[in-house]
Amino acid sequence: MQRQHATHHTWPVGIMAVYDVRALEVLADTDLKLAAIAASCGFAHAAQLGAVFKKTFGLTPTEHRHQCQPWTTPPA
Repeated sequence: MQRQHATHHTWPVGIMAVYDVRALEVLADTDLKLAAIAASCGFAHAAQLGAVFKKTFGLTPTEHRHQCQPWTTPPA
């Protein structure tokens, strides 16, 4: 049985939430490539971060970045 903490999620879910929030911050504040953000947040690759991010927040990492940085050019 996996240990649970105060939110009643298993530890891996709690850890992933921290990585997700970190990715939110980095996407909003930097122009780093998604692959670099994924690596710094503990994801195996950018596609994994993208899938988890979309499932968790309801938008892609790129969509989030463009909401936070409206001066950037949206993808074609």
